[in-house]
Amino acid sequence: MPAWPRCSRLAAAAVAALLAAALYFGVVLGLQRPVTYPRPPRPPSPPALPAGAEQVWLGPNRDWEAWLLPPGAGGGAPPARGPPRGRGEKKTQHHPGV
Repeated sequence: MPAWPRCSRLAAAAVAALLAAALYFGVVLGLQRPVTYPRPPRPPSPPALPAGAEQVWLGPNRDWEAWLLPPGAGGGAPPARGPPRGRGEKKTQHHPGV
C-alpha cells in the first residue's frame, strides 16, 4: 500500500482538527464579552410631570434635567430636591481655607 493515502488522511484529520479548534475559539471569544458584560435593561419611561410642574434642561449641552415643582397643597415654599452627588464625596467634607 502506498504512503500517500495515509498521509492525505493525516492531513485531512489535521485540517479538520484546526477547523474545529478555530470554530471553538471563535465561538468562545465571540460570546465572551456579551456573557461577561450583558447589556443593561432598558430604563423605564420617564415619570409624568405633576400638574403645574415645569421641565428645564440645564448645562452647556442641555443634558441635565431639572423640574420646577409647584407649591404643595398647604401653600408655602415649593418643594426642593437636589440631585445625588454621585462622586463619593460627603456633603460635610472639611475644606481648609474656605
